[in-house]
Amino acid sequence: MSAPSAAEAVRDTHTRRRAWTGVSVLAVVGTLNYADRFLPAVLAEPIREELALSDTAIGVINGFGFLAVYALIGIPIARISDRGAYGLVISGCLALWGVMTMLGGAVQ
Repeated sequence: MSAPSAAEAVRDTHTRRRAWTGVSVLAVVGTLNYADRFLPAVLAEPIREELALSDTAIGVINGFGFLAVYALIGIPIARISDRGAYGLVISGCLALWGVMTMLGGAVQ
């Protein structure tokens, strides 16, 4: 066995750094997503009063509605990602999430 060349060592360091950067970005995004997911539950009472919704409607929004969106959208996104377009899927989902968060912030 021969010792790895300097170019291989640099390439390995670069690959590891890039992998850990990706993991770090996804960890931050996952944390923000987790926090963002609970905003409707925290704001349920003001939303219910403002829109004159019943407790059942709030329950559907916070429970079944959330579940249905994840279940229905998750399957096509997983198929696209499995075909090798995972970078496109991640960036597209992050862009859509960002736009929806901005629109949610603009609601008065």
